[in-house]
Amino acid sequence: MYIEVNGERFLYNMEAIRNEKNMQQLRKVQKLIIGMGEALLCYGAEISRVEETIQRVADHFQVEEVEMYVITNGLFVNVHQREEHTSTRLKYVPSISVNMKKLCDINELSRRIEQENLSVDTALRTLEQIRAAKNEPVWELVLSSGVGAATFGFLFGGSVWDCLAAFVCGVILQMFFSFLEAKHVNISKVLLDIIGGLLVTIICVILHRIGVSDHLDLAIAGAIIPMIPGVAFTNGIRDIVDGDYLSGCIRLLDAILVFCSIAIGVGLGLKL
Repeated sequence: MYIEVNGERFLYNMEAIRNEKNMQQLRKVQKLIIGMGEALLCYGAEISRVEETIQRVADHFQVEEVEMYVITNGLFVNVHQREEHTSTRLKYVPSISVNMKKLCDINELSRRIEQENLSVDTALRTLEQIRAAKNEPVWELVLSSGVGAATFGFLFGGSVWDCLAAFVCGVILQMFFSFLEAKHVNISKVLLDIIGGLLVTIICVILHRIGVSDHLDLAIAGAIIPMIPGVAFTNGIRDIVDGDYLSGCIRLLDAILVFCSIAIGVGLGLKL
């Protein structure tokens, strides 16, 4: 087909334009699924959930074939739409920060894509809104840390005064972590966990010496709970059960390293 512009005739290749539009659509779908996979990994989802979400979204947008390889800190996604349309992307996920609210929002988005038949552009905008949403205010994190520490102190058999000491330690610990995050202080995760264990132990020892708590061990046990990587440990076991041995071992190793770091900090505090 030819079109005429200013008296000149040009070849108008409909097939080439159609192929270009299909390729652009395929890249948008790939950007969406790899963005959702990255967000799920960042917010603490297990590997099987990431793979299922990517596959379901790709199937909804009628991608003929999608190949993926997901590990704890990265994912590879290869999409095919007929032989001439293929796109491959790699996404590195440097760190994981568990956020259950945003994790639920991403899961809800995947359900809306299927149930409400959202377009790719609408889904991408919604994904960006979820990722750009503000986290919980600092005071909520501080209060939750204190209440969680006090609650576990009670579950471990501590008295009311032991729970009070654990509450104080949990509050101070989260304030310390929030301060470092606000100041963008770059500290090794291992060193940070050692410092956290040392900090709560020293505070518990001081409170025990002045008569605030009755049992030093129970107060410390409750105070260190906010640092325990329960999600990483649980997901590591689930990944291994699902056959994702590499990711499961990585997460379990990370959790065990945190446990050891906390233990070193508590031991140093008791010795000092």
